[in-house]
Amino acid sequence: MRFSAAVTAVLLSPALLGNAWTGADRTEQARSNYEELMNGHKQLHQLTPQEQADVLALDNALHPRDTRTRSQRCVDEEFKRVGGSPSNLERRVIDMKCREPWD
Repeated sequence: MRFSAAVTAVLLSPALLGNAWTGADRTEQARSNYEELMNGHKQLHQLTPQEQADVLALDNALHPRDTRTRSQRCVDEEFKRVGGSPSNLERRVIDMKCREPWD
């Protein structure tokens, strides 16, 4: 399995990079630990805090979280539906359709 440059960059960030290991070592160890956790061969408590942080960074890079609000997702989907360039009228309809309801 090959990992993207983004995954390697996350693991090489100054906040995560330790002095004892190279980035390639840490990336490979994180990949190995991640696979063993996913396969049930290891438990999270068996990893050091640094290994847990590396696995978490790898998981976040592999599975980015969608942090958009429901309204933002709706607007994005409607823009896509109309081909990316809505007219002024279409934009107003999208804004009305996707606005957050008042509680």
